[in-house]
Amino acid sequence: MIREATLEDIKAIVNVHFRCFPDSFSTQMGGKGYLLERFYQEYMLENPELFFVSEVEKLGISGFCMGYFCEKKDFRKKYLKHNFLRICIRMLILLLSGNKLAWKALFRNTRKTQTKILNTEVEKIPLEKRGDLLSICVLPEFRGDGTAKRLIDRFQDRLKQSGRCICQLTVHLSNVQGIKFYEKNGYFPYKEKDNQERTFVKKL
Repeated sequence: MIREATLEDIKAIVNVHFRCFPDSFSTQMGGKGYLLERFYQEYMLENPELFFVSEVEKLGISGFCMGYFCEKKDFRKKYLKHNFLRICIRMLILLLSGNKLAWKALFRNTRKTQTKILNTEVEKIPLEKRGDLLSICVLPEFRGDGTAKRLIDRFQDRLKQSGRCICQLTVHLSNVQGIKFYEKNGYFPYKEKDNQERTFVKKL
């Protein structure tokens, strides 16, 4: 069953995150889970209509997807502001321990990025007509059973109901499987950043 996420789902969502992204920087920053719980909680409060979970009877949440309306990006700033001290302490701990992902993130945030536009037509569409799929995550044992497809379809339907005509998402170029999934579902390249990340779009 695909349904809207609630605040009661936060701990289960974080558990799914930990299992799906065990080696990611966001997981490293999450520590024992508090900062991740705060991130998903604050995100959900800002974007309740664009957060969905997949729930299996008697087994619980098997996956989730979340996004935001493209003109509404301030939830990240609010998260940083509300958790600034904890984030700084956690980042310092990771840097002092020699965490490669933390050092990489630090250098990435201090240098200029280069973005290459691959589709100029999309540039003409105002942000008020776009939605961004920030993350889609499905537990390994439920991959291949259509869960990801049902989640993304529900997300796209909600965007369309909200008057959006474009859904966009960003994928790291190393995520070959993810790129194939999105292309199979009608997404095409829009722009590329630093030859590392590519943003795809789909007309709704």
